[in-house]
Amino acid sequence: MIPITKKRMPIAKKYLNAESPVERHRKKLLRVCKWALCHGVVSAEIIKNVAHQQNNSLPKQMIKKGLLIENKTVSGWPRFFYTLSQAGLDLATSYSPNFIDYNKYLSPQKISQTKFEHDFSVQKLSLLAIQKFGVKYLSQAQMATRHVKGTKIPDALWIHKNIFKIAVEIEYSQKFGRILDETLSAIIQSLVAGEFHYYYFFVRSNVIKTNYIDAMKGGRHIHSYIKNDQNRWVKDTNKLEVIPDWLLDKVFFMQEENLLGDLTSIMQACEQFAVEEVNQ
Repeated sequence: MIPITKKRMPIAKKYLNAESPVERHRKKLLRVCKWALCHGVVSAEIIKNVAHQQNNSLPKQMIKKGLLIENKTVSGWPRFFYTLSQAGLDLATSYSPNFIDYNKYLSPQKISQTKFEHDFSVQKLSLLAIQKFGVKYLSQAQMATRHVKGTKIPDALWIHKNIFKIAVEIEYSQKFGRILDETLSAIIQSLVAGEFHYYYFFVRSNVIKTNYIDAMKGGRHIHSYIKNDQNRWVKDTNKLEVIPDWLLDKVFFMQEENLLGDLTSIMQACEQFAVEEVNQ
C-alpha cells in the first residue's frame, strides 16, 4: 500500500526576499502613502506602478483600511483621484524625514483639478525613469523644503548615477513674453550655478518644442521686467541678458509619441557630454 503523505505548502517567505506576504503588503501600503504625501494626489494607475502591482485592486484595499480617500474628477479622466486620509498621512509622515505640508489635500473637495493632467504626467514620467534607468527622484514638494528662496523649482528632479542632476519640466502650453523670458533666465542661472546639470522638457507638441528651441538660441536677448507706476509689468530697458551658446547643449526635449526612445537617447547624450567635459 502506497503511504499517504501530506502535501507541504510552499513557504511564501522563501520566494519574497525573506519577507512574509504581510510584510510585503505593508511595505506596498507605506510606499504608496509616502508617494501620495510627496505629490498630493495620485491616480489608480500611479498607485499600481508605485506598488509594483499587476492589477488595480490596491486603491480599494487602502480605502477599506482607512488610508486613502477616493474622489471623483470633474473631467472624468481619470475617473477618480486619491488623497491621503488622516491615518494615511500619519503613516507617511512617520517614515518621512522632511516636513511636507499636506493640509490642503485633507479637504479633497477644495482641491483645484486644473493641473491634474500636468501633475499626473510628472509622476508617470518619473516612474518610467525610475524603473528604466534607476534614477533617484525628488518631487516638487520635496524640493520646496530645501530650495533657495526666490529660485525656480522644476516639476521634478532626477539624479542619474548619483552624478547628473536633471531638472524636469512638463510643458503643455506655450509661454510668451515676460513668462518665457523669466523661465529662460531662471534655467540659465540654475545651470551656471550648478544647481542642475541638464533640463528635460516633456512637451505636448512639436510647435512648443520648436518655439522653445528658437527662444533658446545663443546670442538672443532676454528682457528683464519691472512694475511701473500703474503696477504693470514693463521691460527694464537697462537690463538685458544674452543667451549663452551652450544652452541648447544642456536642454533636451521628449514627446509622448516616442517617449522611451527619446528618454534613452537623452540619457546616453548626457553621459557622453559628461565624458567630453571631463576630457577637455
